Amino acid sequence: MNVLILNYEYPPVGGGGGVATKSLAEEMVRRGHSVSVLTTHMHGLAWHEESEGVKIYRVPVLFRRSQQTASLASLFTWPFTSIPIGLILCLRFKFDIINTQFFSPTGPTGYILSKLTGIPNCIYGHGADIYDPARINKTPSGRGLLSRLLLRSLRIQVKGAEGIAVQSNDTKMRLEALLDGAIPKITVIPLPFQKPEDNFEKEQIHKSHETFNLISLGRIVKRKGYEYLLRALQKLPEDITLTIVGDGPEKSKLEGITKELEIMGRVRFTGYVSEKEKYKLLKSSDCYVLSSLHEGMGIVVQEAMFVGLPIVATNNGGQNDLLEDTWNALLVPPKSVEKLAEAIMNVYNDTNLQIEMSKRNREAIREYFVDEVVNQYEHYFLRCIK
Repeated sequence: MNVLILNYEYPPVGGGGGVATKSLAEEMVRRGHSVSVLTTHMHGLAWHEESEGVKIYRVPVLFRRSQQTASLASLFTWPFTSIPIGLILCLRFKFDIINTQFFSPTGPTGYILSKLTGIPNCIYGHGADIYDPARINKTPSGRGLLSRLLLRSLRIQVKGAEGIAVQSNDTKMRLEALLDGAIPKITVIPLPFQKPEDNFEKEQIHKSHETFNLISLGRIVKRKGYEYLLRALQKLPEDITLTIVGDGPEKSKLEGITKELEIMGRVRFTGYVSEKEKYKLLKSSDCYVLSSLHEGMGIVVQEAMFVGLPIVATNNGGQNDLLEDTWNALLVPPKSVEKLAEAIMNVYNDTNLQIEMSKRNREAIREYFVDEVVNQYEHYFLRCIK
């Protein structure tokens, strides 16, 4: 197949959605397919390059200054800059299929390119492009003019697409609730997990160090619920520490909360780290905590599972496809400081629980390895082409 993938974020720009797209693109190339990616340009990146066999084309946007977080202006301008370049690529390379990652801001580009060229468009919805409780009125699920425009755009895209896929059953449910009239077939394809080159699985649970180390990964944005995690940490024993890996607009606020709660000595903000350093931090930790208000699915959860960490997580979102309460994780409601602290204490106090969760997570992650998931993508693409 000759595939054009559209995603406004692609590493090093963006978060989990871009990482998943990179894993998909590179595995497709390894299987002999031709893959081109159209994404966002930032200072220091090439306008066009080839990486691991994937041809990458980048377009300019306004006022995107952070690799981790998109500005509203950059989201609005992406369709206007990507459609002309995308049309040139479609006419030049005669793609078999367009894979549009995210309903917004990528979605309008995929819809228009498909209409102009006749190339079938198959969409993949990630989660925050459909529902995000921390910024609900900037999604199709909210109220107000912007939400109505996004909802109208989403419905038009769905009707014009050859196929719709999403990353979790939660995302599928929320998308179906937004659609009017006949609901099309929506395929659930989980995020592909790319194993790191080095082996970062934990050898053992028992530790000789004097602290019990919690870790959480992700963009530091309101949706991640880090404030509730910090407030839970204050209620826990002094030997429990927390490392937050990532960067984002809420970082200064969270640093202020650590001072207010007098837990500065127990919390470490690493900022952005390399892939290798991230896995080293995971491997040296004792428990992964996902405090998000909502997740589409969560590559960060997959990373913790691969390393073999016990997990405490909120229960609102696609992470429920990965995690089962009391089996490979302890699940709690979002925003519940007391229940979050209680679950962490249960893991802290029970070494047998830690060992069992660790073993089960290493086993469960195997069905999400990139080669398994890309099998599903290939069937999805072929169905859309036919």
